[in-house]
Amino acid sequence: MAFISTPLGKVTVKSATVSANRRGLRMQSDSEPVVSRRALLSGALAAAVAAALARARPAQARIDYEGIGYLGGGDKIDVNNANVRAYRKFPGLYPTAAKKIVQGGPYGTPDDILKNPELSERDKEVIKKYMDRFVALPPTPEYFTDRVNNGIYK
Repeated sequence: MAFISTPLGKVTVKSATVSANRRGLRMQSDSEPVVSRRALLSGALAAAVAAALARARPAQARIDYEGIGYLGGGDKIDVNNANVRAYRKFPGLYPTAAKKIVQGGPYGTPDDILKNPELSERDKEVIKKYMDRFVALPPTPEYFTDRVNNGIYK
């Protein structure tokens, strides 16, 4: 007498044989149909995947950010959310003054940049030259935290 495990539980049979070949083990019984190890494991894997997918939650990422055009791809730059590399398009700002602008935020208006105590008089002159190209949108966590180092390296 032998016990054979199936997806429905253990089955008692009078006689059972186990044979091995190149593809693995195969169990056979004279009274009950026996489930192969492959079928048993694939059924368990399918149940585990289904359970994991049932618990998965959708990402709460914001797909459409209103200020995306101000992050460096347009003519104006958002001083609260744009990365330090966005200032490269303004000669004289990158990297020194741009770093000070980024680290000194958040700002209520672009004019608040000039109140940054880290800026030298030379930095302030260059910033005033481009003041009409800056906007100060409310800081958003998705962009504000990556302003200094967003992981893009050349």
